[in-house]
Amino acid sequence: MKFSKEQLVILWCSLLGGFLVSWLLVGKMSIRSLYCLLIAGGIMYGVWQAVVWGLVRIGHRSNGGITDFMVEIYKLPPESAKATAEDLLRDESRFICIRAEEDLPDNIAALGGCVADLFARYQGIKRVGGDAILGWDQVGESEYLKGFVRIGIDTDFVEYAARPNIHGVYELDGSDQSIQDVGPPAYPSVYHLILMIDRSYSGK
Repeated sequence: MKFSKEQLVILWCSLLGGFLVSWLLVGKMSIRSLYCLLIAGGIMYGVWQAVVWGLVRIGHRSNGGITDFMVEIYKLPPESAKATAEDLLRDESRFICIRAEEDLPDNIAALGGCVADLFARYQGIKRVGGDAILGWDQVGESEYLKGFVRIGIDTDFVEYAARPNIHGVYELDGSDQSIQDVGPPAYPSVYHLILMIDRSYSGK
């Protein structure tokens, strides 16, 4: 599993905070040191569980975390992924969609492939109850790497990005410093990405 620098900082800060709380409790209540150690241990365990669970969830949605359902989605042929994604997009309990009523802007049409195909029909897509957004208004130069075009966002730091005439979609979080670091697309197509977003939030 691969964590970004920001996620590792959160983890280490949480651990250091737990040790600091333990030291303060034991130092101020030395007479009841055993009792305080038990309380501090419970606090540390709770913090650890909360942080690790959150990071595992994020990590599983990044390039480095591969789960069984990811493998299942990755194996879908492009046509099957598109058909399944279209069914999900029609489900208003899962996605909020804005249909495209104008011609595709030149900067999006230039991307070609599955991204242009999707945006020719949908101007905006948002996962109900989630942070994932794909849309015309998100399209622009990536904040992380030159040569990539942002097509959507998820959480405070994740970008979904594309490159002209490359079928797959990348996931950038600032941890990659060059195109070589990024490697191949994280998702075989934008439709595989939609399936992954849906499964990540719904769990089924």
